[in-house]
Amino acid sequence: MAPTHWNHFISVVVYHAENNQAALKKTLNSLLHQTYRNIEVIVFGNDLPRDCRQDDFMTLRGLITRPDLNANSFLKSKHYDSFYRGDYLLFAPAGTIFYSNCFELAVDAINNYTEQFPDLAIFDYDCIASSQTTSERVFLPGWDPEFALSTDSYRTAFLSSRKLVERVRSKYVLPNLDSWISSVAKLHPQPEHAHISEPAIHFTKDEQLDQSLPRLHRVERPAGSNPTVSLIIPNRNRPDLLKSCLAMLDHIQGLDLDLIIVDNNSEDAETLDLYKGLKSRIGAKIIDAGAMFNYSRMVNIGVQESQSDFIALINNDVEFTIPGEFENLVYHAMRPEVGIVGARLFYPSGRIQHAGIVIDTGVMGNMGSEFRCRHVLRGCEKSESDPRFPQNADRSFMAVTGAVQVMKRDVFNSLGGYDEVYLPIEYNDIDFCLRAKIEEYRVLCVALEGVFHRESESRGKEDSPETRRMREKAIKVMLSRWSEFVENKPYGHPAIEVGDCPKPVVMSNPKS
Repeated sequence: MAPTHWNHFISVVVYHAENNQAALKKTLNSLLHQTYRNIEVIVFGNDLPRDCRQDDFMTLRGLITRPDLNANSFLKSKHYDSFYRGDYLLFAPAGTIFYSNCFELAVDAINNYTEQFPDLAIFDYDCIASSQTTSERVFLPGWDPEFALSTDSYRTAFLSSRKLVERVRSKYVLPNLDSWISSVAKLHPQPEHAHISEPAIHFTKDEQLDQSLPRLHRVERPAGSNPTVSLIIPNRNRPDLLKSCLAMLDHIQGLDLDLIIVDNNSEDAETLDLYKGLKSRIGAKIIDAGAMFNYSRMVNIGVQESQSDFIALINNDVEFTIPGEFENLVYHAMRPEVGIVGARLFYPSGRIQHAGIVIDTGVMGNMGSEFRCRHVLRGCEKSESDPRFPQNADRSFMAVTGAVQVMKRDVFNSLGGYDEVYLPIEYNDIDFCLRAKIEEYRVLCVALEGVFHRESESRGKEDSPETRRMREKAIKVMLSRWSEFVENKPYGHPAIEVGDCPKPVVMSNPKS
């Protein structure tokens, strides 16, 4: 068990490719005024300002200058491990300003872990362009590996333990700092992490952080692979929706695909004719699920009838309109650490319908306990943004909607499929995702383009007394299973609550 308090020794590496004395002086001055003193400062690639006295830093653990080295030297070779003494390492481009309590907050967050000290600590920060006077706060979701792969939002606002530096070094060749944080995102299992959820570091937007990776995270098909995928679509009548959904078959490439439609008592003549055509033309399987509507059972029956390595659960009211987007979901699902892959979905109007799901529990007045599952960015235009959920970024979430879920067949089987006994209609997709999370699989929402979801058009939006009773029963099941697990709100932020429509953002008295 980790002690409740420990004065961790922190090495701060300050670097700059240019001889910017003014920027370096700002950074060193902010380090000199830290309330937490157990730090050392190492300056790379730059001479000290003439009026900077090394003796001033003796109240810390000292100031070391190595103009001949660069920040990546520490990360790439164990030869340089003796050049820094800290338990934790932080990199900062010259010009970074650390708030006076920055490292005090970091050590408190690290010491808050009771089992073992985390290997990674993520800071919130603010930034400002040199031409502006107002700073912009950046709300980070703690450590989200998918977010790190698809954006540069973490910048250098993190502490890494020595152990993590050594672990990443043993697996990857690291050309720069950006590659290092991306390599951490690829590790399995992921490092334990702490989150300092108030701004503790100040950047300027003009700083160059040696970032060279493309920020659109598209996974390529592994060489020589030809994934087999079963496309499973529950359906009842509505041939218009089904035809639009199946239009994706015309432009899917590189996948060995078979189609399974699980039918819920369709009686429409056009639908039955469509089924016949699909069977004769592409060998589709049409499975009769009977008259009673049990979505979980329809999913499980479809998977039982499949033999492919990958499962794609697609609602009949979903339409993929851009070639290559569906394939990207499958390639993400091929990653060993990934359990379930979902997609950003749009309403036909072009507004966002789903970009991941956040989960909250609580008591709502006389309504009793609630288990709330809210779609991130629901109702937003593509041009709108939210401080915690930037658009066009792949993200990890506790859950993604069952309208689009892609996974390995082995993952589906290991999780036991959908719960057709206690969750036949509502919350079954959420329950399935949470079971994946508890098994330490990642649940992703990929920021796809051109995927439309006509939500609930096939079944309608029922609100009968029977439906409400069924929903209340499902909520009780979810509360009994998952209240404690979702209580810490991973991938969230304590200063922000985001509902289905995250505008305006409601802040809960964040410290500044």
